[in-house]
Order: sequence, then C-alpha cells, then structure tokens
Amino acid sequence: MKRKNPLFANIQYSIGYVYRWIVRATKCQGFGIQSPWAYSFVKDVISEKLPYYAYSDIEIQSPWAFRFARNVINEHAPYYAYSELKKAFPYATKLEHKLGKLYFRVANFMQPTCWCIVGEAEEWIEPYVKAGCKTTRVIVAKTEKELFCSELANEESVVLLVQDFNVDNTLLQNAISLLSEKSVVVMPHIYKNSVNKRLWRFIVNDTKGQECFDLYYCGLAFLDQKRHPHYYKINF
Repeated sequence: MKRKNPLFANIQYSIGYVYRWIVRATKCQGFGIQSPWAYSFVKDVISEKLPYYAYSDIEIQSPWAFRFARNVINEHAPYYAYSELKKAFPYATKLEHKLGKLYFRVANFMQPTCWCIVGEAEEWIEPYVKAGCKTTRVIVAKTEKELFCSELANEESVVLLVQDFNVDNTLLQNAISLLSEKSVVVMPHIYKNSVNKRLWRFIVNDTKGQECFDLYYCGLAFLDQKRHPHYYKINF
C-alpha cells in the first residue's frame, strides 16, 4: 500500500484546520450555547480579543486603564442603540460608525457634563454621543471665539473632540488648560497624514495628557494628573 507523503499530509491538515476555523468562527460567538458557564467561557476565554499586557511589550499595570481597555475600547456587546444609529445614518462609512460606537461607549463610561467638538462636526457624532449619555451638553466650536465662550472651565468633565487638524497648537493648549482633570482629549485619524501625526504628538507630549491610548484610528489622552504617564497601543 502506497504511503501518503508526510509533507502533503501536513499541508492538507493545515488547510483543513483553516477551513474549519473560518466556518466555526462565524458560528461560535456564543449563540446557541445554553449553559451560562459555557457561554462565559467561550466569550471571555476562547473568543477574548483583548490584547493583555503579557501579549506585548506594553504592560497595562493600571487597574483603571485595564478596565477602560476592556469595557470601553474592546467592548463588543451589541448595544441596542447601534442598530438604530446605523439605520439613521446609512451614508456614514464603516469607520465612522466604528468611531461613533467608540464615542458612545466613552460617553456611557465617563458620563461627561460636556462634549466639545473643535472644528466641523459630522452629523452622526452628536446622536452617538447623546445615546451614550443623554445629559451631556454637546457643543461645536468652529472658531476661537466659540471655543472660549463655551465655558469649558465650569464643566465638571469634558470630552474635547479635536476635528480641526490644523488647529493652532497654542490655542488648543490654552483650551486644554481650562479642562478639569476628569476630562479627556480625543482625536480621530491620528496617523492619517503628517499634519495629524504632529498634532497627536503635541497633544501627548506638550499638554497635560497622562494616560494615553493609541488605537491607530483614534487617540485618547486623559488629563488626570494623579495617574502615572503611560502610552498604550491597543488594537481597535
């Protein structure tokens, strides 16, 4: 009897494994598992996508940062608002909806008193933010006057969303200096071009940002001075 070539057998096995993995990946999200323990094991162990510190050179030692990474950045729960907002803004791109969901989770997690958008605001941003925190005040500051008339210094916590990537650095620094330590600066498209890269580096290095999260498509710099400075790179 002719023996099967070991190399061919290994290749055949590998192809079969990849095929089975792809087929199962579409079905093993926990649906159909009736045991609560088994569902929890599949969701939190087998299908867990959080890049734990042991997986990379960057250690998330802060319990708060770990909780934020797990419950906000990499939260995959299908919130009821997602489908409604997707239907409401069918023209928004896949990345815009992805960012919208992140803004929703940030708003839901922080419950900020104000969400200030510096620059042009796409129509979908405010509904995502308000779905996450109905009480937050959303303002759009397209000019220096609008930015400094927004009374940011009186807000308990602010999410400062930088949409104007050509904003004057000194102007931005002055605006950030008004924010409380419970605030965060958010900037999308931090690697889109050299202008965006420079602005993000300025936010991280030349403002009072402490714990910063680099999600590639978006950056977040938290201003709480009681936290130790850390720069986390996390798959988003």
